[in-house]
Amino acid sequence: MGRSILCLLLAVFEAILNPAMSLTCLQCSNIPRPLHCRTVVDCYEGEMCGIEKVKNNFGEDVYNVGCMSKSKCSQSNGTRDCTECCSSNLCNVKGCGEQGYPKTRGPICYNCKVYTDSAKCHNIEFCEAGELCMFNARREFSETVYTSACANVHNCEQENLEIIGRDLENRNGDYSRSVKEHVCHHCCKQDLCNRNCMGTISATGAHDCKDVLKQIPNARSGIYDVTLWRTDRKITVLCDMDTDGGGWTVFQRRVNGSVDFNRNFSEYENGFGSLNGEFWLGLNKIQEFTGRGVSELRLDLVAANGTHAYELFQNFSLGIAPSYKLHFERGTGTAGDAQGLSYSRGYNFITPEKDNSFGCAKKSQSGWWFYGCLYTNLNAEYLTPGSNAARDAGFEYFDFTNGESLRESKMMLRMKHS
Repeated sequence: MGRSILCLLLAVFEAILNPAMSLTCLQCSNIPRPLHCRTVVDCYEGEMCGIEKVKNNFGEDVYNVGCMSKSKCSQSNGTRDCTECCSSNLCNVKGCGEQGYPKTRGPICYNCKVYTDSAKCHNIEFCEAGELCMFNARREFSETVYTSACANVHNCEQENLEIIGRDLENRNGDYSRSVKEHVCHHCCKQDLCNRNCMGTISATGAHDCKDVLKQIPNARSGIYDVTLWRTDRKITVLCDMDTDGGGWTVFQRRVNGSVDFNRNFSEYENGFGSLNGEFWLGLNKIQEFTGRGVSELRLDLVAANGTHAYELFQNFSLGIAPSYKLHFERGTGTAGDAQGLSYSRGYNFITPEKDNSFGCAKKSQSGWWFYGCLYTNLNAEYLTPGSNAARDAGFEYFDFTNGESLRESKMMLRMKHS
């Protein structure tokens, strides 16, 4: 009983210091040894990793391991049985007198071939010597699919970069998308480190993605650390190194509506979302990028049926805060600009709580450069792709889809000379 109480006190003390931590614990029932359990679960707040040693119907000692409430952690069922708790990942492998994992082993990694956000990986495997944990994400048919496993260290050395980009083929000048899109590939060596995409690539002295490409001529699309040229702030950006020669700094990306773009001005100014998914980089960063020199703006769009289009705008810049007025020349490309982004040229950025004229920001539930209610708003409410977006009420680019809601968008900038 004394050992159980001590474990409980340590766990409570750690929970007070780190209330947001979520433990990952082994979870199996009636297993002969905890170290043979190959299933894990994330605990709810207030739970710890627990282990019970009990007798089965044949009089044999077996173990139940998983997350346990604090009240159950202090219980014991007699001299032969045992209930204990602990407060670190996978720590219930060695409770109730069990030895735990050997010191000479490879990392313990998540191991699932196919899973999604709605069906997370709960299986683990024990890597051999010379293996690392691998995580891979790709988009198939507009859904992100994940794979995790042990992988040979030599294979990881070739692929250990985060990559976010689209596999495109150029057929007669028209870009078409395959059904697959790489999102992330990552290798690491700590236990359970292949839960998701992590880590960035540092490019010392680079101020944007074009600088990164100059430093690393074979750089792949992915997430990089850069330093803003005026404020000297170090930020993380998503670089597209595949489109039209590469060197593009992506500042907006939407793929499935998983991130809410109905935000206030402060959020649009500073940025929100995840570089591994949907995001808005932030007006203050975009303004600083374009203030460095002559820049170009590119929009990449995907319709509900998978058709791709793009539009390119020269001399792109944003005015100073708080207006962040939009400047560029008329667009050229396959999306069109007769009823496109040029309707926003010369206008200030407005968010719903600052919308005191036409009410278009409130109607579209987004921040944008509004001139009345427009034909184009890539930050508007994400509707079912292909549905009628109605003018300025949904995620659309009118010239491309004639008012139907888009499926995906990407906005990015690139210095013309740096």
